[in-house]
Amino acid sequence: MKKWFLTIMCVALLLPSLGKANPYLQQDISILKADLQENPNDYDKLVALASSYLYAGEFTEAIRVFNLAIKEKPKDAMNYFALGMAYESLEDWPK
Repeated sequence: MKKWFLTIMCVALLLPSLGKANPYLQQDISILKADLQENPNDYDKLVALASSYLYAGEFTEAIRVFNLAIKEKPKDAMNYFALGMAYESLEDWPK
């Protein structure tokens, strides 16, 4: 319960910064993409890449990668939460 509360609080604090330019995020994205070339099913790196895309405002890419992470661990609810944030940011209400 505490883990969820802390995670949701962190996400809520970061929401205003979604989509704002951050050169470090682009560097992280490049590194994670390169790492995933070697092991495309690395769950932790998929989540890190999807989260980086989300915070960089690249919502379509975040959705694509969160879906890959969900295929690896379909019971991890945080991916669904983050996926919903990406859809909401695109104002893609039906999804």
